[in-house]
Amino acid sequence: MKTGGRFFRRCVCAFATLLLALTMQLTAAGSAQAVLLPGIALAGASQSLQTLQAVLSTKADDGARVAQERWQDQRTLDVGIASPITGEPVKWVRLLLPSGWTRDATATWPTLYLLHGGVAGYTIYSDNSDVAKLSADSSAIIAIPDTNGCSSYSDWYNAGKSGPPEWETYLTTELPQLLERGYHASGVRAVAGYSMGGQGALKLAENHPGLYRATASWSGDLDPLRTPDGGLAGTAIDTPGLICGKGFSAIWGDPKVPAQRAIWERNDPYLNAAKLAGTRVFLSAGDSGGFQENLAQPTTAATSDKLASLSPPVPHTYCLFKGYSHDWTDWKRAMAAAWPLLMSSIGATPAGEVTDTDCVTRPAAVPAASDAR
Repeated sequence: MKTGGRFFRRCVCAFATLLLALTMQLTAAGSAQAVLLPGIALAGASQSLQTLQAVLSTKADDGARVAQERWQDQRTLDVGIASPITGEPVKWVRLLLPSGWTRDATATWPTLYLLHGGVAGYTIYSDNSDVAKLSADSSAIIAIPDTNGCSSYSDWYNAGKSGPPEWETYLTTELPQLLERGYHASGVRAVAGYSMGGQGALKLAENHPGLYRATASWSGDLDPLRTPDGGLAGTAIDTPGLICGKGFSAIWGDPKVPAQRAIWERNDPYLNAAKLAGTRVFLSAGDSGGFQENLAQPTTAATSDKLASLSPPVPHTYCLFKGYSHDWTDWKRAMAAAWPLLMSSIGATPAGEVTDTDCVTRPAAVPAASDAR
């Protein structure tokens, strides 16, 4: 028995060594690279070399491709995307994979896209939230894409030149194609985020009807054309891009110029709230003020009012967290509250409804704030 055990262990070690060696050969021979952790590559991926090589040659319609992989643990896989429209060599997306996922699976899984806030990236949820615990029993792929700290989840205006970065196209076209072609994602999706990511989640759902079954904003500025004092954006503090050293006009142009103002209007979730009809919606903010929450709370409340006042109204969940502000204490609670709704919207587990006591369902019509600017 001892001899048989040693033989088995030697076979496993030899196979793992061969797997790593062949992977290194792939790296040397081509442009794809896989970084595999010993043991995790076998237990976490259950992959064949042929399947792995096929994944590393997965491409979107415009040529964006999977360039690298890094396993972090048994269910956390970081995927490096080489895209012609991000303006960077590789952008990472973190995948939290559901139980039963394997390289060679024939099943597909729905996907929840989690968008990061300003001056953050694809590891922020793993570092600060309960996403690993929340998703441990979820029958869904959780995708956390990196953009940049002031992406606004938009195709940038770039002083009228357009071109990279084109974050909206990357997230709504390239990345879904790559995940569906290489990682068994289905075409069933939801999108959620905090702060800049909350604004992005709602406006992506509005700009691409039918792409997402649900959307959630946690402390997002949902009306960037209106500042807290009612002033015009661009003359006060509500300006994308400044947070990472870019002029706001690089992203959406100048709202005082009529032709460029249309870009702002397209990226304003409040103005486009009617486009959320048929989509499940979760909105939350804190009531304790502060620089950023003073943008998020009133615009979130106004967007809730507008959804409720439409004819017919758009049913949604609105949460005003008492004593909370623009930080992870607020967003962790918001994520936990929204999670059953997001999962049920895409047919994943654990499904359910929002039960947080600071949250209300709003089907009733109320007067909406004026759209006049």
